[in-house]
Amino acid sequence: MPFVIYSERNEQESAKQFAYRILRRNILLLDMVPGEPISEKEIAKKLELSRTPVREALLELCRERLVEIYPQRGTRVALMDSRLVDQGRFLRETVELALLELACRSVSKDLIEQMEENLKEQEEAAQREDIIEFFLKDNDFHRLLFTACGKESILHPLRMKTGRCLVAKALALGARNRRFESSRPESFLRAPIAQLDRATAF
Repeated sequence: MPFVIYSERNEQESAKQFAYRILRRNILLLDMVPGEPISEKEIAKKLELSRTPVREALLELCRERLVEIYPQRGTRVALMDSRLVDQGRFLRETVELALLELACRSVSKDLIEQMEENLKEQEEAAQREDIIEFFLKDNDFHRLLFTACGKESILHPLRMKTGRCLVAKALALGARNRRFESSRPESFLRAPIAQLDRATAF
């Protein structure tokens, strides 16, 4: 199993949070592919943790439907389900469109500058074919928008329902080979920011 520890444990992280973060990233970046068996014992050994926090992290990933747990049979990375991907995509698009409308009424110049800088960093990551950095900056972009609108508490429950969308996106980007092109043209990326910028003129 090509399990990758992308970064060491942060001082602020509990053992469960560390295991969850690393496991989730491995799933989203397709280091652990759909249908692949997961060994709780092996993961615990690689992360230098006891099995309890790893088990707790797997249970949380199961609630996100990124992992499937079969008692007495084993655990595996969840298989792709087009119905759940479509539902997650619909939820994310609905929430984010509403958020953009809200942002148009309360956006600041500072937010626009931060979003512009973020998009520039996303484009640079795409040019370097650095999918990890691309995903991280994409997440930061959404966090900026949610926080600016005072809706940051929605991020976690939304993420719980849309994890499979990110796996589908990684598959589309060819993350397994670490080669990809930006899935969104620059004009599409910048259109919402242009709309927000116009809103600040009034």
